[in-house]
This record gives sequence, C-alpha cells and structure tokens, in this order.
Amino acid sequence: LDREAKKILSDYINKVETVKDGDLVIDGIFNQNYNLIRNQTNEFIHDELANLTSIRTASSSHIMNFYEFSKWSNAILITLITLFGIYGNLVSVLIFLSKLYSKSNSMKSLKIYLIFLSLSDFFVLIFHYVDFTFRSWVNLTGSYDSKFNFVDKLAFFCKLVPYFRNVFRTISVYLLILMTTQRLIILYFPLNRAKWSSLKFNNTLVTFLIFISLFVNMYNI
Repeated sequence: LDREAKKILSDYINKVETVKDGDLVIDGIFNQNYNLIRNQTNEFIHDELANLTSIRTASSSHIMNFYEFSKWSNAILITLITLFGIYGNLVSVLIFLSKLYSKSNSMKSLKIYLIFLSLSDFFVLIFHYVDFTFRSWVNLTGSYDSKFNFVDKLAFFCKLVPYFRNVFRTISVYLLILMTTQRLIILYFPLNRAKWSSLKFNNTLVTFLIFISLFVNMYNI
C-alpha cells in the first residue's frame, strides 16, 4: 500500500478504537447510574414500607385505645342509667301507691297497670344489668375467679337471668298495650266502662298476662 492508503487505514482504525472506547465509557456510566438509581429506589421503598408500618401500628394502637375507652365508658354510662332508672321506678311505685290515685275506680284500675309497669321496668333494668353490664365489669377488671362473678359460676343463673329478663320485658310491653286499650275503651265505649274500670277484671288481665309471659319465655330455660 502507498503512504496515503496507509494513512487512511490508520485513521479509520483509530476512529474505530475511539468509538469502542466511547461505548465502553458509556456502558460504564450507564451501569453506574443504574446501580445508583436501583439503590435509591430500594432505599425509598424501604423507607416507605417503614413509614406505612409505623402508621399502621399507630392507627391500630389508636383503635385499640378507643376500643378500651368505649368499653369502660359504656359500662360506666349503663351503670349510671341503671341506677337512675331504678330510682325512678321505685319513686313511681311509691307515688302510685299513695292516695292520690285512689279517688275513682278508673284511677284505681289505672294504678294497677302503672304499679306493675314500674315494677316490671325495675326488674328489666336489674336483670339486664346482671346479664350484660355486670359481665362487662368482670371482663374489664379480669375478676373471672372472683366471688362476685356469680352469673358465670352458677349454672342456673346463666339460664334464669335471661329468662326473667325476657319475662319482664314481655310484661312491660303488653302492660302498655293493655293500659292503652283500657283507656281507649273507657273513653270511647262508655257502655263497657264499668267492666274495664273494675279492679277485679283488671287484676285478672294482669295476672293472666304474667302467667302467659312466664309460659311463652320457657324456651330460655
């Protein structure tokens, strides 16, 4: 080859080697950037997962704290409501037993319903508290083996408490129906007023209602 041809060939070879070296440099820079981006991505994912875990742990902790607070507040509020209801029903019984409700036969017959209604509501509060709220106090205080946990320790209490709770609930509801029916008949059907104002007739109705309630709720035993 002549001198010019050798020079052209030499320049071409130098350019090829320069391109190859450039590719190697580019590949090195790409690999370096790729590894850097991958490491940053892994760190970001790790940090986000850690943040999500901490948020989830904090939220679950708040939920558990709110749940415990709601259980304590529910037990306290139900206790206060029960005490207020017991007091109110006892005062009602004392008022209905006074002479203010003994002036006429209709008032005497109404007094029977009001007395039994107050007594049935009184016992509904008692048995509901024993069956539910009392057990809530036992669970909250952890006094499962305590002597006061008589509901769970005595087998017959587990059946009798729900039974009498439902019995007095039934009596309360149907006493209101009977009392409303009695007042309706006395006001709008005067020909039947004497019968529905009779103490004997209303005592018979209330007694019959009590026996029916005791019989209907026998499935709880």
